[in-house]
Amino acid sequence: MPIELPSAFLDSLHGIPDMDLTAFTVALSEPAPVSIRINPAKKINPFEHFKTLEPSLVPWTQDGYYLNERPSFTLDPLFHAGAYYVQEAGSMFLEQAVKKVMQDMELKCVLDLCAAPGGKSTHLQSLLSSDALIISNEVIKQRQNILMENWVKWGAKNAIVTGSDPRDFQRLPAWFDLIIVDAPCSGSGMFRKDPDAISHWSPAHVEHCALRQERILEDVLPALKPGGYLIYSTCSYSESENEAMLDHLMKNFSMESIRIPLDSVWGIQETRSKDKGGYGYRCSPHRCKGEGFFLTLLKSKEAFESKDEVSYNKARGKSDLSIPMRVKNAWEDWLHIDEGETLMDWKGQLLIMNHTMEKYITEIQQNLYIRSAGIQVGSMGNKGFIPEHGLAMSGNMPESFPRFELETEDALQLLRHQSISAQINELGWILMTYRGHALSLVKSLANRINNYYPREWRILNK
Repeated sequence: MPIELPSAFLDSLHGIPDMDLTAFTVALSEPAPVSIRINPAKKINPFEHFKTLEPSLVPWTQDGYYLNERPSFTLDPLFHAGAYYVQEAGSMFLEQAVKKVMQDMELKCVLDLCAAPGGKSTHLQSLLSSDALIISNEVIKQRQNILMENWVKWGAKNAIVTGSDPRDFQRLPAWFDLIIVDAPCSGSGMFRKDPDAISHWSPAHVEHCALRQERILEDVLPALKPGGYLIYSTCSYSESENEAMLDHLMKNFSMESIRIPLDSVWGIQETRSKDKGGYGYRCSPHRCKGEGFFLTLLKSKEAFESKDEVSYNKARGKSDLSIPMRVKNAWEDWLHIDEGETLMDWKGQLLIMNHTMEKYITEIQQNLYIRSAGIQVGSMGNKGFIPEHGLAMSGNMPESFPRFELETEDALQLLRHQSISAQINELGWILMTYRGHALSLVKSLANRINNYYPREWRILNK
């Protein structure tokens, strides 16, 4: 059945070059493509795991794949193991922008400002070196938990999740090499995946979003280094949220638009902003296999000054992150620390972080609201070491640690927090795996198995 779109929305598209409204409307009436992005740290073969779904490569990213239909990801244990992320293909074009930046500079400190649920943050982590630091921020409290969950499943040690307002980042002036602002928008690019968004669309809502986007950008830009880069993106088709925002940045801030190389077969459209001729990139469903997505890349020419009085809290010495001796003697059988990583004590919790995070964690703590940092691996209780789920997901557990491989149904029962039928003869802590990938830690006792998979993440459907 053809999708019905507001006439005001269709009228707003007339100014977009090469917009074929008939083909566009037909494309929106067709099923949305399904795409995933593989976690390179966990190394699954999509052609084997999804072989009945005929995976094919998303051409603008190295780890993205289309599937010919949508499976029940909830009932796939490897989804819960963090082996892949379900992500819209168009938004994976971020990779081309990041690679363009990396040709010019080494990215050591990066901010993803509007990060939940974590698609762009985890994608970014797969592209950067292991000694880079990513601050993954989400101001909306209800969305912070899913962001932290996806980071835990991804198993990365170089990310800090914060819950700070964009204005708070002015406390870290000229700090970031790259800032990503995937801005809250009118959401028209998601009409096919979320038909309810159609009823919420209006020209007034678009203008409200554009004003909000200007405010967010103005608030966060003082945190960008001179010579640093900004990636701005939306899932909107509206020019006022896209090319017009590019013009706004070039007019009012000292920023240069950067062109991103394209392959014509991708179907991604290069556009130019009306006033300044800045380069924008649109993914539209009648031109490429994806939803509506816009992205632009800019480079700062000089430092940005804050218009507001925001105090910078200079770090007064380093936090005491040293590990007590009784803890050192307890964790050695549980994990190994790779080169470039550090094990730290953070308010009684053991964290694995990279050296860059170790260097800056005190400064970040004194200026931003931290929700999580690195990988939380456990704490010391009265009866010894108590592991956290992040330890199981981290890849830092030694090969000698006891493991038990589960079949599919038992793996799902484990993820439902229900009894499993497999007979485990060994007692004590055991890492449960599925197809070689960690799912959860359990404690095998004489008469029961205690499941330490986070209860709030358990599968609820049958």
